[in-house]
Amino acid sequence: MAGAAVGVIVWWGFTVLTNIKFGLVAVVIGFTVGKGIALITGGKRSRELQIISVIVATLAYFYANYLVYRTFYVRADPQYAEILGFVPDPRLLFEVTKMSFGLFTIVFLAIVVYEAWRLVAPFPMQKN
Repeated sequence: MAGAAVGVIVWWGFTVLTNIKFGLVAVVIGFTVGKGIALITGGKRSRELQIISVIVATLAYFYANYLVYRTFYVRADPQYAEILGFVPDPRLLFEVTKMSFGLFTIVFLAIVVYEAWRLVAPFPMQKN
């Protein structure tokens, strides 16, 4: 979860500082989640850890995406700050995700998931 938080803060922070929604920065989420799971498990690798890593990275991606869009909405009209909290209602999170979903969302989410999956993948068995 700490890796997810770091990844979310990096992407959202980049957006706040630059005023640019640059989805490639979201790749940090997959990397930090995968590294975080590897670190907390002492370097263990398994299919189960891969699944956990992918779920956490996906949820973190969509939450970070919400925060990025929240930033632009609040800058456009500060009254949105009352509606769009930092911890969104699940329905609101779904609506923002649905509204912002597109080709690049799929591409960047796929990269995030790949990184999260790859970093805790079991080592291949060696043949003698």
